Amino acid sequence: MVGQGFVDQRYKRVKEYDTPVSQMTERPVTKLPAVENVKYKEVVTINVAMLFCDIKGYTKLVTEASDPKTVARIMTIYVTEMAAAIREHGGTILSIRGDGLIGTFVDGDRNASTEAVRCAVTMNTILDYVVNKQLKSFKQESLVCHWGADSGRIKITRAGLYRENMNDLVYIGDAINHASKFSVLAQGNQIAISEKMHNRIDNEFKKSDSPWEWTPERDTVLGKYYTNEVNQWKNTQEPN
Repeated sequence: MVGQGFVDQRYKRVKEYDTPVSQMTERPVTKLPAVENVKYKEVVTINVAMLFCDIKGYTKLVTEASDPKTVARIMTIYVTEMAAAIREHGGTILSIRGDGLIGTFVDGDRNASTEAVRCAVTMNTILDYVVNKQLKSFKQESLVCHWGADSGRIKITRAGLYRENMNDLVYIGDAINHASKFSVLAQGNQIAISEKMHNRIDNEFKKSDSPWEWTPERDTVLGKYYTNEVNQWKNTQEPN
């Protein structure tokens, strides 16, 4: 069990670094900041779209694998290629945990919500024609992913080991939490997005002659959302 001395030490520390709201500053930014660009006792805010991607049936993949090295090989290919797709669309990789990747897209010259959807399409295409093609070469089953996305204003603040290392950024906001939750609602090869994000995406994904047909859904907690297949060649000819 934890000793009283450690508890007392931590309470003393908290009194040292805790900052009253009146002494904190808030600053809007248009680019994701590096940790050195966020001051201690400062909160920065930014408009983003968050995209979460993970493998359908990942737990089964890991538990049924006969060789841990094979799992490592599969995950190396998967993570490397999905991360490349995020960067291709101007996104930043916020975190990689197991099979889950979170990409962040910032509003600017390009509509962040639209770019997140485009990225999901690219990720699925790379999954089919690069990742699974390579997996097939060493007799592994194809991977199937699902995506979740949301957009909104998030807050970023600096945290870490007080005095010695305040070098971590903490990201706070519904868009981050909801993106992973929406992915659970999506079927394989599908993306699920919030109603707010659906309203923000460009018309190329919503116009009447578009192959994209969003299906409205409702969740008891998240409310109304939309799903769609992330197939770049829907109703068109696929590459050889």
